[in-house]
Amino acid sequence: MTHETARCEAIAALSSESQEPNVPCEHGAVTNISRWALAILALASYGLVAAVPWREVAGARGLGTGRLLGDRRFELVGHKGCSNWKELTIEMHSVGSVEACRQLCRGVEGCSSFNHAFISGCGGATAGACLLFNNSVGECQHEEKGCWDLYSEEASTSVPALAAPAQTEATVECFSRSASPVLTIVTVAVGMSAEFIDALRENRALEANAFGYEYCEFTHSLDPKRDLAWSKIKSLQALLARGRKRLVWMDADAFFVRLRRFDEFTKAYFDAGKDIVFTDDKNDDNESAFFSPVNTGVMDMVNTEWTRGFWESCYNDFPEAINHRYWDQEAVILFRERRLEEFDAHAAIIPHEPLNSVESVTSDFIAHRAAGHFENKYVEIVPYVLQVNRVMREAGSDASLVASKFRLLLNAMSDKFKVIF
Repeated sequence: MTHETARCEAIAALSSESQEPNVPCEHGAVTNISRWALAILALASYGLVAAVPWREVAGARGLGTGRLLGDRRFELVGHKGCSNWKELTIEMHSVGSVEACRQLCRGVEGCSSFNHAFISGCGGATAGACLLFNNSVGECQHEEKGCWDLYSEEASTSVPALAAPAQTEATVECFSRSASPVLTIVTVAVGMSAEFIDALRENRALEANAFGYEYCEFTHSLDPKRDLAWSKIKSLQALLARGRKRLVWMDADAFFVRLRRFDEFTKAYFDAGKDIVFTDDKNDDNESAFFSPVNTGVMDMVNTEWTRGFWESCYNDFPEAINHRYWDQEAVILFRERRLEEFDAHAAIIPHEPLNSVESVTSDFIAHRAAGHFENKYVEIVPYVLQVNRVMREAGSDASLVASKFRLLLNAMSDKFKVIF
């Protein structure tokens, strides 16, 4: 298929559905692009506003080399489309992630910018609509589009990269609807299904968009020589080094059940001079050999010299924790045991409910499946995340409505899914 044929096919399909004047097409051949799919994507994305539009934060990609994959980099311009998109469009696809759209643009001759619809619910369209633009035929006439993020090659010449973790070339994507996010949610998500990743991202987006946060996601192990759990510390170190002021770590099996501000639970401790707020663990038996005073599945921290030194020590000073069943959490426990006075001066441990509802899919804030690595964990979790996302989209921060709707959903789901919690 030629670029002109693809562009013409896309425009013809879109024009026929949007009741705009038909654009004459010099190429009569029917391509393998589905006209109805193109029409749905364009109508939904260019005609309506997304429920949770995001932007990719400049500089969040390209750990280690300062470049994205390949020699061409693209930076987010904003929540914009091009009013002259018909003139500029080379090809249109439904690809899923922004990275897939970016890769398409890199591989298509003449593509110098692209539009991507990131979150499902954009006027009924699924996430992943991707328009490739050729700006040599004309400049994009910017217009605000809630459903679209516009990326441009020309805009990316001065984008800084995150400092590289020492052991890896892994990358991170950060998203926010806010120009100046007040808090960064961090997760390492590796080896999970596309369905779960999409659900997880929407879950994080609902919280981030509600309160002006950003979400940063690492998708590779940051130290292949250690268990994946240790990438938690390396990801925090990378973002602390980049200058993020406040980080909230969330394990991939932790998800929001209700939209609430983290300040409700942690601000008082930071105001009192603490650097990190942990929660306790769910300890049914305090005499158990597996008793743990802390759980590192959800934790809130500010970027201070002590915080940076603490994570450096946890990673390097406790080799006996490397292969322990609690991994990074064991390192935190050992630090606390051996340097208790220092730990108590800089860190707080608060009850795990509701900031970190361990071993649960219900919560008044964040549910956390926990219990380590086991087969099919995320297969079992994804129905709950999908359902609670829908509930939060409909109910917002109305606590009573969220709680009642989610209880009804859990009851309904118990007939379809094995309830393991």
